[in-house]
Amino acid sequence: MIPVTLHYANMTTYPLERIVTKSLSPITDKTYHALTQGKVEENTFQGQSLIRRDGELVLAVLPTKVDLEKLASESTRQIIVTKKEWRFVTPDGKELRAHVRGEQQSLADLTTVQAVKDFVNQQWYDSNKASVLGFILLTFVLMVYVGTLIVIGLGAFFLTLTKRSRLFMIRNFSEGLGLMVNCLAWPSLLAIALSFFIQDPVLIMNCQVFGTLLMLTWVFYKTQFRDSLPS
Repeated sequence: MIPVTLHYANMTTYPLERIVTKSLSPITDKTYHALTQGKVEENTFQGQSLIRRDGELVLAVLPTKVDLEKLASESTRQIIVTKKEWRFVTPDGKELRAHVRGEQQSLADLTTVQAVKDFVNQQWYDSNKASVLGFILLTFVLMVYVGTLIVIGLGAFFLTLTKRSRLFMIRNFSEGLGLMVNCLAWPSLLAIALSFFIQDPVLIMNCQVFGTLLMLTWVFYKTQFRDSLPS
């Protein structure tokens, strides 16, 4: 986990839409100019109060109290920026918030929809970096370790079933579990080494799973799951 943690801790950005789908969709060709007329100074957004719509998408810049009340009653996807924060609102009313960050930056330099989306995404990331890191690491842990535990548990269970054949000497679940854990050791070391270069949890999990199965096959080839082989 340490190599993966260091990698993600050094990230400079992360796509908001991987966490909240279509969260940046209110920024379109028809709406993005509402943001480019503004600027950020000392962690405060400054500019004109504007609301731009594109169908069911709304981009609201420095809305008034009346505007906010009206927007709250709508079932639209919204991005709202006030002097101090960004609000990403889903059609069902759920909100994700971020602080306005920056010392002195004019948004007039942002001349395309993608440039504005990148700016807003960076604002969200800079405000929520610790939470994003925790979310990514939690996802990584769940995919790798929970997947590994399932493989070990199922492997031990199926090994226990072999006792009925009387060809093998695995007598209970604990013995099967011990064998699976031992077979996991080398693949886990390989996965740790890979994590210095690759931060894909699916690939690392597959490395552990298939490595464990290969080790189990090798153990069977050497021992036939018996304490001793007939001479």
